[in-house]
Amino acid sequence: MAGALLDDLAGQPGCYISALKTAEYSDSLRGVFRSFSFERYTLEECAYSLSYIFDEDCRFEDYTQLKQYLSRKTGEK
Repeated sequence: MAGALLDDLAGQPGCYISALKTAEYSDSLRGVFRSFSFERYTLEECAYSLSYIFDEDCRFEDYTQLKQYLSRKTGEK
């Protein structure tokens, strides 16, 4: 179900889905991404949601690849 992950991510900092793309929520999302259980969602749903947030095409073969992508995008080691 496309969009469920976006709803859940927006619920963490308490914002609208459209605000997930703004600089105002980037620090909040960094913290959310660190502890969020992406495994509850399909890789396709994760790719759809992160493509929306980061405004680029995302594809993942596994959850390790997804977490590596997020580490690069958020500057986490």
